[in-house]
Amino acid sequence: LQGEGEMLAVGVSPDEAEKITEPFGDSLAVAAVNSPVSVTLSGDTAAIDRLQAEMDDRKLFCRRLHTEVAYHSGQMDGIENEFVASLNGLSPARPRVKFLSTVTGKEVAGTELDAEHWWRNIRSPVLFDRTFEQVPGSGEALYIQIGPHPVLSSAIYENLAHLNRSGQVVGTLRRDLGAREGLLESVGKCYVHGLKFNWDRLVDRPRKPVSLPLYPWQKDRFWLDGIAGQSDGRFPQPLIGPGIETSVDPGTWVWERRISLDTHPILADHTVLDRSIMPLAGQIEMLFETLEEGDLPGAFNDIRLTNPLVLPQTGGHRVQIVCRKHRYTLSSRLETAEPGSAWLSNTEAVRSSAETSVEQETAGRIDLDAVRSRCDRR
Repeated sequence: LQGEGEMLAVGVSPDEAEKITEPFGDSLAVAAVNSPVSVTLSGDTAAIDRLQAEMDDRKLFCRRLHTEVAYHSGQMDGIENEFVASLNGLSPARPRVKFLSTVTGKEVAGTELDAEHWWRNIRSPVLFDRTFEQVPGSGEALYIQIGPHPVLSSAIYENLAHLNRSGQVVGTLRRDLGAREGLLESVGKCYVHGLKFNWDRLVDRPRKPVSLPLYPWQKDRFWLDGIAGQSDGRFPQPLIGPGIETSVDPGTWVWERRISLDTHPILADHTVLDRSIMPLAGQIEMLFETLEEGDLPGAFNDIRLTNPLVLPQTGGHRVQIVCRKHRYTLSSRLETAEPGSAWLSNTEAVRSSAETSVEQETAGRIDLDAVRSRCDRR
């Protein structure tokens, strides 16, 4: 099976996924329903390549999982007999805690977790979204992902939003952290969210308790200093600063600025999967800072987020905006990168006048009521 198939995460509803895969016949299958707006597709490598190109053309979210095996698809049928035989002799028992199966989407007693169940676990679609309908209660809940990386955090939040519930998601391990460091970080987050631990099993008790020292006031300043940079009055704390016109390509303008959690500490509050991400709103503000008085009023259309701008805990990025013929590209590169290293494109946009933007909006106005009538699930 290795190398014969692939899997693709796609940001569409389950119903839309069925329509997308129908023209591919047995070459593609819905491998998992992660949430009402997220699925995973599985199938032949050629079919996945073709579908990914279609999704890119439609500007729909998709991400290759690089499994090299088309789990939960017809490609698995060839190993069914061998797989079931290898698990014969299992003696499943009732679990000590409630067990929700993503095979059935319901609670199981435990005794039915035999070889046939685990075969369906790798062959049938994963019904991850249905399990949330079985979680009791409607209050705040804490969801802990046990695995090498919390890949389903976004899907969990999407399911909670669909059911009008609130909750927090914590992983146990992360691919960018060592095992002990990751587990200790997870323990700390669980403790912050109200879980109680037997600390004696985690750390040794001090042999002799000591009192905390009575420190005097240190008189340290904790005021947030203004962000360094030049200002033209329109933006008191500019994110990108002034630009220059290149001499080798007249008409092309370049703006460049160092961005880090030190220079812009407010960005530390915008986190995704425990990483500080430069919000798209901040990048759009950078684009507007490049406009001159004569360019106003103005608008940016066809904004495309090509790659997230992940800010490191230490150090920063050089962020650069290049404008040529009203087309803008915002790119970034670690400030420690070697000269000549490639820049990572983060956002692309096209500038137009406000009048043109209004005319385009009026011409292509979307009937929201008609869209809502086609949405049977929130």
